[in-house]
Amino acid sequence: MRELQESEARFRNIVERSFQGVFEMDRRGRFTYVSPSVAQITGFHGSEVLGKSFREFIHPSDLPLLVKTYINLMRGKEVQGLQYRIRKKEGSADYVEINAFPVYEDEKVQKIQGVIRSISDKSIHKGDIHRFSSLMDTAMDRANVWIDVLDAEGNVMAWNRAAEEISGYHREEVVGHNWIWKWLYPEPQYRKSVLQTASAIIKKEKEVSNFETVIRTKDGQRKTISWHSCGLTDRDGRPTGSIAIGRDVTAQKQAETALRNQIETTKAILNATPDMTVLADLEGRVIDCNHSFLKSLGAKKEEVVGGTLEKILPPDVLEGRLEKARRVAETRMPLQWEDSRGGRWFENRLYPISDEKGEVTQVAAFIRDVTGEKNMRRQLLEKEKMAALGQIAAVVAHELNTPLANIAVTADILAAQFPAQGQEDLQEIKRQVFTASHIIKRVLGFSSMQDVTRQPADVKNVVEQAVASVRETYDLDGTTLVNSVEACPLWADHHRLHEVFTNVIANAVLAGEPEGDRHRVEIGSSATEEEVTVTVADNGRGMDPATKERACQAFFTTRPPGEGAGLGLFVATFIVEQHGGKLSIESHVGSGTVVSVTLPRGRR
Repeated sequence: MRELQESEARFRNIVERSFQGVFEMDRRGRFTYVSPSVAQITGFHGSEVLGKSFREFIHPSDLPLLVKTYINLMRGKEVQGLQYRIRKKEGSADYVEINAFPVYEDEKVQKIQGVIRSISDKSIHKGDIHRFSSLMDTAMDRANVWIDVLDAEGNVMAWNRAAEEISGYHREEVVGHNWIWKWLYPEPQYRKSVLQTASAIIKKEKEVSNFETVIRTKDGQRKTISWHSCGLTDRDGRPTGSIAIGRDVTAQKQAETALRNQIETTKAILNATPDMTVLADLEGRVIDCNHSFLKSLGAKKEEVVGGTLEKILPPDVLEGRLEKARRVAETRMPLQWEDSRGGRWFENRLYPISDEKGEVTQVAAFIRDVTGEKNMRRQLLEKEKMAALGQIAAVVAHELNTPLANIAVTADILAAQFPAQGQEDLQEIKRQVFTASHIIKRVLGFSSMQDVTRQPADVKNVVEQAVASVRETYDLDGTTLVNSVEACPLWADHHRLHEVFTNVIANAVLAGEPEGDRHRVEIGSSATEEEVTVTVADNGRGMDPATKERACQAFFTTRPPGEGAGLGLFVATFIVEQHGGKLSIESHVGSGTVVSVTLPRGRR
């Protein structure tokens, strides 16, 4: 029992310090347990949740889904990875994800348990059930254990008050005969087995200790009794009967069963979480771990549990972890930090686990892979920044269009009035106005990027139109442009893809050396049933690794001031990703650049 209590305490400590919230509901959907992490997720303290229906905490739009889910759980169906919105205490909505499963008692779903994330203390009061009262120290009738005495034929000779209270049968009903056996054990086969043991005890063939039987009381209850029994003899050593001391351990057995179930449930919950969990002592010996931790190592449980962290962690990492574990043991305070390994980011938490003496002997570690969360935050920040820049760009572009138009008109008027020697300067003014207008058009396009509208298209047709646009816009003297893209139908936004390939081809054309006359741009394609890839290759300057790294960032350009907005590849990448595709770059200084655009052909 003590081991069960220690195990329960250990797993409860783990659950209540887990990143995940753990909850339990009754058949009416009312919360009967929530772990402290639920307060961090919802903003509601446990006391504000217990006894209340789950409906009070669900976003109104998602309530029908949760009601349907609750009905399915009560019908015995498990729920994995359900995502929905909750109403937090301060009034805002937040998305959460749950895994939940039904809990059966007497073959019926009696409650629901689960774990929640933002994408019991079963104090077993043993009371008197563990106390033995020595027959030598107390009178038989004052003993708090069942005591009965049988004669050699199995007839009841003595029946104390505790036996009356436990069984419901008074001594007047049972003393003097052996009918009690049928009453306590109505099932014939089971009764036969119990009588065989009782007979062997009377004959001095055996003694029993902690021998458990299940009796049927007078009012129909089933109780588990733990017996200590031995035979009695007369002065000559002949068997005369037996004496039995019984303890009603029904509550204890129920508590042990509930505790085991709770431990198994806790293990199941921990194994259902994506967080890696490991329990180790201060020397680094692994006591237990969950499935996520094993999966991260690619190992089996028997290969890890009982071994040391030295076998699974690099020396430099091991020493750091052990030092942090010792610090947690000394301060008795949790420790949290982030680090990166193998290109991924992890959030680490260490919690002290104390023994019955209050000494910290173990440390529970929770490791969460937060790479995705960090990337999402970075992308969100990038989108917010781009949105702000887009608004600024739209305002600036709008304000510049009017004066540029006036300059162009004025240049046309002056061209009609000035003699021939001034025409070259006026044409230069018009060319600069055209360049500025083109940049402004690109900026306006960036500020109004919208979702794609897919419809049947052909990649060859799109690329041919993009090539035509480049030829009309740029001077291709000294540049050979070869287009060998083959027809390939796909579902895409024709106009947005036209913008993609216009930007990519224009970059390739402009990548030639200013003084060179052998610049070459080749456009090709390849396709499978699922996707099509268009490559734009040039033999121009190429890019060093630092330039290549920033090539697709907004407002980054290597051209002289006034010759580009630095949005071409950024817009192209954005549109390709909206299509579910990928834009990649291969480039080396002096060897040219190859830009590959891969797009799905279907409707996804």
